[in-house]
Amino acid sequence: MTLNDILLITGGTLLCGDRNTIIDNFTIDSNDIKENNLFLAINRGNEYYLDALKNGSKAVIIDNPKVVKKLDKNIILVNNTIKAMEMLAKKKLLSSKASVIGITGSVGKTTTKDIIYSVLKEKYKVLKTKENYNGKIGVPYTILNLKDEDILVLEMGIDDINGFTEFSKYVKLDLALITNIGYSHIEKFESRENILEAKLKIINCLKNNGILLLNNNDELLDKVKLNNVNTLKYGKNVYKTSDVRIDDKLNFKINNLELSVPYTGTSYINNYLVSYIIGKYYGMSDYLIKEGIENAHLSSDRMNIERYNNITFIQDYYNASYESVKNALEVLSNFKTRKIAVLGDILELGRYSKIIHENIGYEVIKNKINKLVTVGDNSLNIARIVKENSNIDTYSLSDIDEALSLLLCLLNDNDTILLKASHKMNFKTLTKNLKNNL
Repeated sequence: MTLNDILLITGGTLLCGDRNTIIDNFTIDSNDIKENNLFLAINRGNEYYLDALKNGSKAVIIDNPKVVKKLDKNIILVNNTIKAMEMLAKKKLLSSKASVIGITGSVGKTTTKDIIYSVLKEKYKVLKTKENYNGKIGVPYTILNLKDEDILVLEMGIDDINGFTEFSKYVKLDLALITNIGYSHIEKFESRENILEAKLKIINCLKNNGILLLNNNDELLDKVKLNNVNTLKYGKNVYKTSDVRIDDKLNFKINNLELSVPYTGTSYINNYLVSYIIGKYYGMSDYLIKEGIENAHLSSDRMNIERYNNITFIQDYYNASYESVKNALEVLSNFKTRKIAVLGDILELGRYSKIIHENIGYEVIKNKINKLVTVGDNSLNIARIVKENSNIDTYSLSDIDEALSLLLCLLNDNDTILLKASHKMNFKTLTKNLKNNL
């Protein structure tokens, strides 16, 4: 692709430079410059386009004419850099032979993406969404990194009812997957039914012969009936798992294929199941699918279990929802040690916040946790339920500094500690400081 091609696609203006310059790579990070790179300046990125050029970028796209300095460099001005990315992404997909999978849902998008990628790469060249680049910037940016891969696995997150309407303008999917409908970000959508309505609009991104996969262990998805959409439901009936057994690992069968994976909660079984189904869709053998599932590496800060200084840490603080906290407590409960749950606030719950935190309190009791530490105002509702209905030692703290001081006194050798909260509660820092002071 040349700068002239990019100008024609985006309708941008070449302020200075050579139209024949070849572009092979795109970045939104002025410090991450590869060969034949174009830097896309988004929002404050307009302040760093000179850094990108200094670091070796062949060209930049900006949308703020006020920052322009005339240079002997390739500079393109557009009305809106994100819209320009979408136009370029649309052209990239149209010129690519890659099959495209889109994944959405309230919980488990990133984990499911990681497992599907691990399966498919056993046979194909695959590109997946980096980390959680799943929004209006991350989706087109991921597409722009497509080279000669056979399959593209896109994680697709939305923050309003029309999110998929916007994606459908440039994304066309062979397979669309909805993992579940939970309470994540319900503050913005007001009800699970509204979340369902918003997520189902992923069908607008499907190609004419595309297939929609729905997890029918989710009661809302189980009720979905769509006309004129190829739909496959998994989780029960024909496409299901069997012989689930937990020891130090999670063991189960899919169509008599025996699988054994690290134990990160039984709710993860659905993620493995749909990965198996997608592997079969792409003509893969049971042997290759098993290799991919059993060797999958999950993204960081998600159900990461490690032993440190004679203490087992369950680190799951990238984000939090009712469903993911419930799963994490289930995992903690299976350890044959003293069990300490450190739970922080779940954010963006709106009017549901009180009842959801209260329900987590009942989950703490159900899973027979030995000690509970809560951090934050919303989590006081967890602590209150536990105090009122059990004899579990419970501590309520306002911030991670207070939690650190308490935990350093509380922890003993061979304890197992779960650290779980929404990302903004900064439990990653709490965990780092805790380990540094043990």
